[in-house]
Amino acid sequence: MADVPPVSRSIIAPARSLNVLPHGVVAGIVGGITVDAFLLAAGAGKFPTVYQYIASALVGKAAYASGSYVWLGLVMHFLISIAWGVAYAALCQRLGTRVLDRPIVAGSIFGIVVWIVMQAALVPVHLWQPPTSALALLVFLIAHTLFFGIPIAWYVRSAVRRRMPA
Repeated sequence: MADVPPVSRSIIAPARSLNVLPHGVVAGIVGGITVDAFLLAAGAGKFPTVYQYIASALVGKAAYASGSYVWLGLVMHFLISIAWGVAYAALCQRLGTRVLDRPIVAGSIFGIVVWIVMQAALVPVHLWQPPTSALALLVFLIAHTLFFGIPIAWYVRSAVRRRMPA
């Protein structure tokens, strides 16, 4: 039981003294994989079209003309996921236990913020499409909370706890 820190022990000190940003990179990859798996399994996206859609933010409709743009969309998706993971880790480093000790709440809020910001980012490139139904909205909110925000929050928290001195 020596490996388990007491409940009253704060993890703020390790968060501020460790560089948690590399953990944000891994957390972003984890979040990107889990959200994709959920959305594809839920039928909210179809492979490879979903990645061509992402690539179309850079190259327009040409992304749908060739399967080679799937790779561009995949790389873009994971770079964006990594950026969000690093942003979450930086937030944890700044706010410490207020975020780290509450991965479900913080991850859920973070996931909703990510979804809203990404929707707003799609408006200027004319890719924003409102959810077609209440069910579609629910699927996207579940995807970005349970399968993106929470996995990122949980990974960063776990990474910080693993680095805590015994």
